[in-house]
Amino acid sequence: MTMEVKKEVYGSRPSILEGILRDNGVKYLKHTWLITCRGMFNMDSNTRYLFICEFFNLNDLRNAEFPTNLFNERMIRRVFGVFVDETKEVIYWKSGYGDVEKYSYDEYIKLVAKLTECKYLESFAKGSEHSTPFSRFFRENMGKGFALTDIDFILPDKNILIEEKTFIKNWRGYLGWGQCLSLKELRSDVLNESVKMYLVFVDRSNDLLYVVEDINSIDCSKTAYLENWGSAVPVELKKPIPKEQFIELISG
Repeated sequence: MTMEVKKEVYGSRPSILEGILRDNGVKYLKHTWLITCRGMFNMDSNTRYLFICEFFNLNDLRNAEFPTNLFNERMIRRVFGVFVDETKEVIYWKSGYGDVEKYSYDEYIKLVAKLTECKYLESFAKGSEHSTPFSRFFRENMGKGFALTDIDFILPDKNILIEEKTFIKNWRGYLGWGQCLSLKELRSDVLNESVKMYLVFVDRSNDLLYVVEDINSIDCSKTAYLENWGSAVPVELKKPIPKEQFIELISG
């Protein structure tokens, strides 16, 4: 049975945090993704995840070094780089321990399903023109058996991951239910225990930042209905900090 996926919304608002990181000379990585086999098909944390670093040309992929220090022992060999050539409909794929390999779209779907011991469940969707090639490919081709979670920023020299959010209402931030679950799985099943993971809600009216340092403090089962948004997970926010204090926080 073919199932429809909700329309993708991606990249519609510029990042505040990226400007802060860039202006303060902080090294960061973007365009990284966690592929997860949905729990109805595989709940084994040893096999259901792949971590993906996206590149935008073949030369960068060939020369890529992956931030494997961020991951726990079972995930170190499950970190890969990809370059999607949408014109030729091929995907170039590299592990941290091998050469670049080339796959057709169909071959790549089968590869991911095999590595994650997952099931392909047909669906149809349209990726956003604002998203990256890998995000578009995934949404339009990988079906309903898999989830794709983007990680906004990785600070490889500091062992820090940052997820940026902007939805704040009445002193609460809000997360989508699926993203809440995925971020918790990322924390518990994928990352090295020493890695810090910050959820940062940005108040665009004054550039103040609300930093959640413990993703496990959020109860994903508690949701609220918001008009024009739908069901979301509320996050209690503490006192905001200015961007200068945030730079001090991530600088250790």
